[in-house]
Amino acid sequence: MFPQSERELFQGPGRRERFDADSGRRILERAAAEQYRRQKELDDGYSLEELREMATEAGISEEALQSVLKQRSESLRKPKAWSPRNWLKSKWGPLLAGLAAVTLLGLMLASPTVAYFVLGVAIAAGVLVLLGVSPV
Repeated sequence: MFPQSERELFQGPGRRERFDADSGRRILERAAAEQYRRQKELDDGYSLEELREMATEAGISEEALQSVLKQRSESLRKPKAWSPRNWLKSKWGPLLAGLAAVTLLGLMLASPTVAYFVLGVAIAAGVLVLLGVSPV
C-alpha cells in the first residue's frame, strides 16, 4: 500500500505531527488569546442570579430589583423619541417636517451647490436602502 499524501510519505505510519518551537509558541499564543477573549465575554456582565445575590447583600428588596428590571426591558422595547420614525407621530412633527422641507427647497433654489449635495445624499441613501443597509 502506497502513502496517499506527503504527510504519510514523510512522517511514516504511526508518527505524530510535530511542531517546531516557533510554531508551537505561536499556536499557544493564539489559543491563549482566544481563551482570554472568551473569558472576557463571560466576565463583562452579571447574570440575573448574580444581580439578585448582590441586591440581597446590599439590602435591596426583590420587588425593587424586579421593578427596575421591568422598566429596563420596557425601555429597550420602546423606540427612541429622537428617531426620525417618531417625528411625524408627535404633536409638532408634521409642522417640523413641513418647515424642514420648505427650508431645504429654499436652499436648493438659492444655491445649486446645495441642490447637488442634496441629490448626492439622496442617491447614496437610495443605494444603501437597496443594499439593505437602511440608514433610517
